[in-house]
Amino acid sequence: MDVRRSSEGRLAADLAELKRGVAALANNSRPHKQLVQKGTYLHTTGNILSQLGEVRQHASFLEELEYAVSSTVRTQPSQPSWQDNEPALERSQQEITVKLFVKADACTVAEMIHAVVSAVLRQLRTNAVENLIFAAPVDISEESLVGLWSVVEKMHQAGIVSNVGLSNVSLEGLRSVVAQAVVKPTMLQVRPRLVTADIIQFSRENGIQVLVDSDIDSSLSNDTNSFGGGFHRVLVPPFSSTTFSPLAAARYTVTVPSRAVVVERGYAIQTKYSIA
Repeated sequence: MDVRRSSEGRLAADLAELKRGVAALANNSRPHKQLVQKGTYLHTTGNILSQLGEVRQHASFLEELEYAVSSTVRTQPSQPSWQDNEPALERSQQEITVKLFVKADACTVAEMIHAVVSAVLRQLRTNAVENLIFAAPVDISEESLVGLWSVVEKMHQAGIVSNVGLSNVSLEGLRSVVAQAVVKPTMLQVRPRLVTADIIQFSRENGIQVLVDSDIDSSLSNDTNSFGGGFHRVLVPPFSSTTFSPLAAARYTVTVPSRAVVVERGYAIQTKYSIA
């Protein structure tokens, strides 16, 4: 716990220095000291439900993520909306679902996953969530998929997550995870056009609930016109050579099952930046 806080303090200091340099350049003055050239930054959007119009609600994963970053990167997350609007709403009345997105080529993926999940828990002021779904990176090998699944297993074993699931995986990948997992997935998100009789049969035989995956694109991209663009345009416009690249993201949704309503939705994003 102390190590994580120390790391978060360092990242916050790096970002603060970066922002001071941006402000100095914007005012045509010289930065107090040399800018941090590279590092990582963890950003939590807070609740974005009130900022999503009809178009945004039907946007792709990357479009919503970019919008969430662009509209909140200069602000601090507020407390959860259910505490603002419905203080009488108890934790037992809520169901929290977290969907994880990671880059296949990111180093220390386990650390990145822990960082974004911890950020979600802090934002929602809770010690655990009901559901966690891991969105497998595109073209990930079965061996790597099983390795990343072990990170999810550890969170389940630690009591942080009650139910765990997968999305964006092939039948072969699903078979590999089920065959080698200590904690087997209980949910599988599949895009409608990819649902097959074999997937349904295998899931039924292994007690896996098949759900519709509504994310049009669940890949974290280096393209500065997608994910990184939200940071690049809003945070550091004076630096044309600054790049932001995503490492991991967690989208959280808080629902009240008894009323079938969503009261909270947001992201925690871990990204790396470099300044040429």
